[in-house]
Amino acid sequence: GDVLGGYNIPGGTFIGINSKAAQLGDVFGADVEAFRPERWLVDDVERVTLMRRDLELVFNYGSTKCLGMTVACMEMNKVVFEVRGR
Repeated sequence: GDVLGGYNIPGGTFIGINSKAAQLGDVFGADVEAFRPERWLVDDVERVTLMRRDLELVFNYGSTKCLGMTVACMEMNKVVFEVRGR
């Protein structure tokens, strides 16, 4: 077991995550519902690091990590490049 955020979690407890909710954090800005890929093009390294951390939660972690994460991230990088180039 462990204590997370002040809550005692017994050993063997399954902990899940809501992927949609992980993408709605304040770190992404006030307009998280809007399609705005340029939010990733900021000079704030700490903020981008926090956004990447939250995004990785969507793909899971460890042995259950999405096998397509590398491809999805590559596609996202291309989308941002293409949108910015217009």
